[in-house]
Amino acid sequence: MDELLATIEEVQEGGKHLANWYLDHGYVLLDIQSSSQARKAPDVVGRQYYIRKNPIYILGRPKGVKVAPLPPKWEKPDKISGDTA
Repeated sequence: MDELLATIEEVQEGGKHLANWYLDHGYVLLDIQSSSQARKAPDVVGRQYYIRKNPIYILGRPKGVKVAPLPPKWEKPDKISGDTA
């Protein structure tokens, strides 16, 4: 592993979509770190705050791997439904 770390020329971090993008372009997974944030639930009576936990993926580009193009913008669908209407 130390030999691989010595060849890392670029480091990126992000969520699962970004991690998969860079893995598809030859980058290697170096670490997964935990992240948590306090969030306020919209329009909820009573318990208004919650903790959101997300992993942060750390990826590196070893020597000899081309720089990945900028990732596309990921957009959430307008609605998630099985309706065809």
